Amino acid sequence: LNEGTDSLGRVALACAESKIRCSEPGTDSLGRVALACAESKIRCSEPGTDSLGRVALACAESKIRCSEPGTDSLGRVALACAESKIRCSEPGTDSLGRVALACAESKIRCSEPGTDSLGRVALACAESKIRCSEPGTDSLGRVALACAESKIRCSEPGTDSLGRVALACAESKIRCSEPGTDSLGRVALACAESKIRCSEPGTDSLGRVALACAESKIRCSEPGTDSLGRVALACAESKIRCSEPGTDSLGRVALACAESKIRCSEPGTDSLGRVALACAESKIRCSEPGTDSLGRVALACAESKIRCSEPGTDSLGRVALACAESKIRCSEPGTDSLGRVALACAESKIRCSEPGTDSLGRVALACAESKIRCSEPGTDSLGRVALACAESKIRCSEPGTDSLGRVALACAESKIRCSEPGTDSLGRVALACAESKIRCSEPGTDSLGRVALACAESKIRCSEPGTDSLGRVALACAESKIRCSEPGTDSLGRVALACAESKIRCSEPGTDSLGRVALACAESKIRCSEPGTDSLGRVALACAESKIRCSEPGTDSLGRVALACAESKIRCSEPGTDSLGRVALACAESKIRCSEPGTDSLGRVALACAESKIRCSEPGTDSLGRVALACAESKIRCSEPGTDSLDRVV
Repeated sequence: LNEGTDSLGRVALACAESKIRCSEPGTDSLGRVALACAESKIRCSEPGTDSLGRVALACAESKIRCSEPGTDSLGRVALACAESKIRCSEPGTDSLGRVALACAESKIRCSEPGTDSLGRVALACAESKIRCSEPGTDSLGRVALACAESKIRCSEPGTDSLGRVALACAESKIRCSEPGTDSLGRVALACAESKIRCSEPGTDSLGRVALACAESKIRCSEPGTDSLGRVALACAESKIRCSEPGTDSLGRVALACAESKIRCSEPGTDSLGRVALACAESKIRCSEPGTDSLGRVALACAESKIRCSEPGTDSLGRVALACAESKIRCSEPGTDSLGRVALACAESKIRCSEPGTDSLGRVALACAESKIRCSEPGTDSLGRVALACAESKIRCSEPGTDSLGRVALACAESKIRCSEPGTDSLGRVALACAESKIRCSEPGTDSLGRVALACAESKIRCSEPGTDSLGRVALACAESKIRCSEPGTDSLGRVALACAESKIRCSEPGTDSLGRVALACAESKIRCSEPGTDSLGRVALACAESKIRCSEPGTDSLGRVALACAESKIRCSEPGTDSLGRVALACAESKIRCSEPGTDSLGRVALACAESKIRCSEPGTDSLGRVALACAESKIRCSEPGTDSLDRVV
């Protein structure tokens, strides 16, 4: 906001002393004249220029971001960047391959000895280490002497993980599926004594002949048979999971299960309904006496306790003598929860909706004296005749009426929710509300705008003095505090004397946030883009001394002349050049990222990378297969002796 004006540009005396946001000295955030911003600080893009490239004296000494020595981040001349450091791709070259003396000594990333990560000649990589796929070959299958002694991953002796001849694997340990065979079923002498995973004695986990498994322990499904049903002598005495005596969990003949304990559904039958003598005396889950949980004949359930819905009937409505005396869930006396005849419920307590009737409205003598939920005296919660409710307490909407507007004598003196005196929350006549407290929107009116004498002195939410939050006449708001947009005006631009001294948000001195005249903003601070200019490039004297963001010495972040950036530091891509390849003396000594000795990360000549280390794929070659002397002694990852991980001769 500006001084003297609200957020919509209306006259607002109360904003006279408020503070505003300045874009630069003398101008608000929208570039309007703002005296209060005369001393504010702004954001500079470079010395002498604001963030939009406008003349900004206050930015004369600001620091900028340099791309390389002598040039800002956009390649413009920037003396202040003369000594800045840059990012090098390799010795003598910046990250874009431009000549960069400051990168002459920088270190680079090598792919292999003598070559950078892009396969270019890189003397600095002459001694670097590389990743080998197998002895004598790098990870790409190229000749790599440095990998001659490296270790590889073997699948079995004499063969790499891809089944290729690999002398270096002659003594290695591999993963065996069984003795004499690797995990892929190939001949593997080194596995002759190895331990493998057996499915049963004499056979591996895939059913192949495996002498080493002759004495091994396997997972048995039953005695004499493995988990796949194959002959397995080692399982002769093993313990298996039985479904019932004499049968395994899959229903196969299993002598070892003759005495085992199984899960029975009922006596004489397993959980699948098969004959199971071992279940003759077992305890099962019964639905009712003489029948299991599936309704099958189950003598063992003759005396069991079941879940009954009512006496003489199980939970499914079947005849169940054992339920003759059981307790069930009753809806009312003589009837179960489903309305069926239930003698056992004759004396039970049920849930009543009202006296003489159950919760479903059926005749229920047991409810004659019960307490029910009443909506009003003489009527239940559904409006039915309910003598038991004659004296009950109900929920009233107002005196003499229940919550549904029905006649309710018991509510004659009750307390209700009133919207205003003499009226209930629905606007109906309610004498009991004559003195009640209600929610008022403003004095003399309820929250719905109806006449409400009880609100004459109430406190309401005011938008401004003399008016409620809806703009209606509200005397009670005459002295209230409101939200002001500016002095003398409320947040909606209406006359608001109470706002005469309020504070507002200023965009710049003398102007509110919308550029309107605002005397109260005369001394506010603004945001500057550069000295003498606000964040939108407008004249702003208050920004005369502000600091800006520089892209390089002498230029702001947009390449405009900015004396304040004369000494700022910039980001260099390589010595003598900024990050965009422009001449930048300040980057003369900066360090760059090298891909290999003598070359930057893009393969450009970079003397500063002459001694840097690179990543090698194998001895004598970088990670891309280029000649790299620095990789001559490096180690690589091999797939097997004489071959790299891609089966190339090494």
